[in-house]
Order: sequence, then structure tokens, then C-alpha cells
Amino acid sequence: MSGTIDDRRAASNITATLSSYLMTAALGVIAAEAVIVTFVLDKREHLAWFYLFSAVGLVSSVASIFFGGKGIFKLTKRGFDGDWVIRTTGGHFNRQAWFALSGVVLVAFSAFCGNSKPETRPQEIEILKTNINELRGNLSALEAKYESLSARLNSQSVSNKPATTQNRKKKKTQ
Repeated sequence: MSGTIDDRRAASNITATLSSYLMTAALGVIAAEAVIVTFVLDKREHLAWFYLFSAVGLVSSVASIFFGGKGIFKLTKRGFDGDWVIRTTGGHFNRQAWFALSGVVLVAFSAFCGNSKPETRPQEIEILKTNINELRGNLSALEAKYESLSARLNSQSVSNKPATTQNRKKKKTQ
């Protein structure tokens, strides 16, 4: 029932290729997890479950890559010896597939963990209100000082004008 050596070699090659695809998918899940982590840390709070699911999802993806590499190594080692097989004795490809699937599910589930952060916190709003009232008070004080100084300056310039005019007339007659 076994095929020719070329058929067995092609089947082994297909198995290794499929395992490589799963490794690529696991690397994609790891990259997607980096994006999800960046988003979730910025927009969510209470993240205990997020950390747990993300960590287990990352470990699952790395384990998938590990078992895929181990399975491909055994295929090539046995193929080098002339024994072209599509399964390894340790079931590495099955483990790889299960870890890849669990990594995808856990990382996807982790994106929904945590609570949304409120846009502004009530404490921050109260602090801002206090600062605004303080600034308004300072502005009123500055306006009062400005009015006072402006009135003083106007009164001094009015009282100094006639004296200046008289001094000019004196200088012209001399």
C-alpha cells in the first residue's frame, strides 16, 4: 500500500510545508498580540485576565513553533536516512496544530478582557475646575491692578501737561 519513494518524499515535503505554514501563522499571532497589547494597555484597565490569556496565548504560539520545528527536524533526519514518513513518533505535528489553535483563540479572547478606561476621571475634572477658578481670580486681580495703574498714570499725565506747556512758553520768551 505504500507508494513509490517519490510519492513518499512528496508527502513528507507536503507535511513539512504545512508545518511551516502553521509556524508562520503562529508568528502572525505573536505579531497580532503585540498590536493588541499596545491597544489594550492604552484603552483598558483591570487587566489581570488579559495578562493571563495573553501570556498563555504567547506561550502556546511559541510552543507551536517549537513542536513544528522538532517535527520537521525528525522528518528531514529520517528522510536523509531514506525513510520518508509523514508522521513522527512523538506526534509533534498534532501538538503543533493544537498549540497554534489554542494560541489564536487565547490571543483573540484576551482582546476583550478588561474594562474600558473612562475618557476623563472625575478627580481630574475637579482639579481642573479648581485651577480655572484660581486663574479667574488671578485675572480679576490683574485687571484691578491694571485699572488702578492706568487711572494713576492718566491723573499724573493730566497734572503734568500744564506745567509742560508753561515751561515751553518760558523757554520761547527767553
